[in-house]
Parts: sequence; structure tokens; C-alpha cells
Amino acid sequence: MDISVTIIIISVVVWIQLIFFLKTAVGIRTLKNIYPSIGSLGISNEFGTQIISVHSKISKEFGAIIHATNTYLKENQGTVDFYVIQNLSERISTSKESEVTSEIPIPLYVGLMGTFVGVAVGLFSMNFLGIFSEDGIHSFLWGVVIALVSSFLGLLLSTVANYRLTSAVRHRDRKKNHYYTFVQTKLLPGMGSNIVDALGRLKGTLDNFNTVFSDNIGNINNIVVSLAANMQTIAEGMGTQKQILSELYGSKFQDLIKVNTETFNRVEKILPEMDDFIRKQKDLNELMANSTQFVTSMHKLLDRVSTFENSVNVLGETINESQLLGSRQLNLVQRHLDDLDKKQSLIENYTNQSNEMVEEYLKANVKHVRSLVDNFETAIKNAFEITNNDSPFQKLTKLDTISEEIKRLNETLDSYTKKEESLINVVSNISNDVKSIRSETIFTDDVDNDAEG
Repeated sequence: MDISVTIIIISVVVWIQLIFFLKTAVGIRTLKNIYPSIGSLGISNEFGTQIISVHSKISKEFGAIIHATNTYLKENQGTVDFYVIQNLSERISTSKESEVTSEIPIPLYVGLMGTFVGVAVGLFSMNFLGIFSEDGIHSFLWGVVIALVSSFLGLLLSTVANYRLTSAVRHRDRKKNHYYTFVQTKLLPGMGSNIVDALGRLKGTLDNFNTVFSDNIGNINNIVVSLAANMQTIAEGMGTQKQILSELYGSKFQDLIKVNTETFNRVEKILPEMDDFIRKQKDLNELMANSTQFVTSMHKLLDRVSTFENSVNVLGETINESQLLGSRQLNLVQRHLDDLDKKQSLIENYTNQSNEMVEEYLKANVKHVRSLVDNFETAIKNAFEITNNDSPFQKLTKLDTISEEIKRLNETLDSYTKKEESLINVVSNISNDVKSIRSETIFTDDVDNDAEG
């Protein structure tokens, strides 16, 4: 082990020892200056009580002593005891002294640890370099140097701190005795505890009691007067209540209660019927909405039937103007006409089913419903009345544009199929709505006029 390692170890140990020594020195200085000089203390009067006042900067510990002492003086007027004040001071002072005393030997303990570290490092280096070699012996000696320096510095710092603590304690005790002298000569004489002072304090207490008691009595008198003023109103109210009760019992009050009870029982029996009425009213509202949809769908269907009929007439006129007749095209048109007849049958079947459902829901209005259904059937049959006798297709002479017309016819048939499905869904939701049927009377008259035309 060379000298550089030795210096590093010694520096670390010394640095730790100095840190604790400086911390202890600060604590010793605080302990020494706990009590201020007598010239910075005084006596003041606060609400009839004499307390200690300070005229200069003081330590935190002495501030705690003054606060505790003044609190004791305020709470114990006439029964102040010097030994209690002394105990308040001694507890704080002794606590700080014990704290500093416990920190003094720390540098010594660190030096002892440095001694063990130096010896251990020296022995390890000696064993590593050879016990009887010159380098091993030098390494061991450097370890001994570390141990000696650490121990010496620890002893030195602890001794210095202990000496300074002793000096600080003497200085503190001297200031503390001056403080106690101040308390005994300046504070306590003004805190008289003879019988005259006691009687004076008793008189002051009684005066305060009389003042507060008089105020309370005055408040009670005001409350009693206010209560007396309200008693007349209360008495009148009680008389009125008594009169009302007498009249009630005189007018067969029991019979009135019995009648009310019977009325409530009857109302309770009617409640289920009222619930059923409300439920039917809801169904009626739904019927009105669904009937409106049904009528709208029928309007659309009739409009498409009229459009289809016009298209067929136009197609017939176009075909009449054509002079070419082809058997293949004629068969194709005949097949579409057969499909149209099937569609007509389906529509008539759906119409009949719709009529049956409407008759089930609207028995109270059978006459109006049947009239509406008959008008619908008549209009549909008139629209799809295409027989072989008066069909314009018997006069086919030319089919130049038949393919385009057949395409349009297929699109129209598909549209009718979708409308038929929509009509079935709408008719299935119709319920008992008399008002809705009446609102459709105008539409029924229009259908009759169209059928007659």
C-alpha cells in the first residue's frame, strides 16, 4: 500500500470527524446562548396580568421558555409558583444539553473505526505483498499510521468539544441564574397572593358575573313579554279549533267519514276499468296512425294502376299503328298478360284478406268499412278489366317497338309486387279506429266517382 492510498483513507476519516465536530460546535454555541442578558428582559401588563417581555433578539429555545411561562402566568393569577416557572425553563434547557452531550463522542467513535480500518488494510497488504518482505512491512506501517491518526484526531476533537461544552454549560448556568433572579425580584413581587388581592379578584369576578347575569335576566324578560303577547293569539286559535271540532261532531262527522270511505272503495274498483280504457285509447291512437299509412298506400296503388292502364292504352294504339304481326312476339305478350292476370288475382286476394282484418278490428263500423272495401275492389277490377273480347292486343298488326314496351311492363309489375307486400304489412297493423274510417269517407267518394267514370 503506497502513501496515496493512506492519504485518501486518512482524508475520508478526518472529513467525517470534522463534520460531526462542527455540528456539535453549533449545538454548543446554541446551548451557551439560550438565556439572554438581564437587560433584554422586562415586565409588561396584559389584561391585568403581569408577563415577561423581551426587548432584543433571543434564541428559539428561550422563546419557547417565555411562551410557556407567560401562558402559565395568565392561567394562574394569584397562585404563581416559582418552582413551576423554574421547571418550565429547566426542561427545555436540559433537553438541549442532552442533545449536545450525545454528539460529543461521535468523532472519537469515528477515529476508532478508522483505527480498525488502518490495521485491517495494513495486515491485508502485508499478507498480499509478503509477511517478511520490505514492501509488506511498509504497507503494514502505513496502516498503523492510518489507525494512529484516526484515533488521535478523534480523541482531540472529542476533548475539545467536551471542554467547549463545559464552558458553555457554565455560561448558560450563569445566565440562567440571572434569569431566575429576575423572575424572583421583578416578576413575582407584582404577582401578590395575599388575602387582599384574593378578595379583589373575587370582587372582580362577582362584578363580571353580575353584569352577565343582569344581561341574561333582561333577555329572559323580553322573551317572556313576547310570549305573553302571543298567548292571546294562541288562545284564540285553540278556541277556534275547539269550535270547528264541535261543529264537525255535531254534523255527523262519522257519517261523512263513512261516505268518503265508500267513495274511495268505489274509485278503487273502477281503477282496473280505467286502466283498460287507457290501454284501448292507446290502441285507438295506434290505429289512427296505421290507418293513415294504409290510405296513403292505397292512393299510391291506385295511381300506379291508372298509370299502368294509360301505358297499356298507349301501347295498344302504338301496336294498332304497326302493321307487322309476329307469332313469336304475340306469344310473348300473351305470356306477360297471363302473368298480369296472376298479379291481379294476388292483389284481389290480398285485398280480400285486408278486408277481413279490417272487419275484425272495426265491427262497430262494419257499414263504412264494407263500403270502403267494395269501392276499392270495384276500382281495382275496373283498372285491370282486360278481356280477350275488347283487348287491343287482338288487333296487333305490327310489333316494331314491342321489346322496349315489354321491358317497361316488367318493371311496372315488379313495382306492383313490392307495393303489394307493403300493403300487406300496413293492413296487418290496423286496429279499432272509428274516427280514422270516417276521415277516409271523402276518399271513398272519390273512388266511387272514378269507378262510375
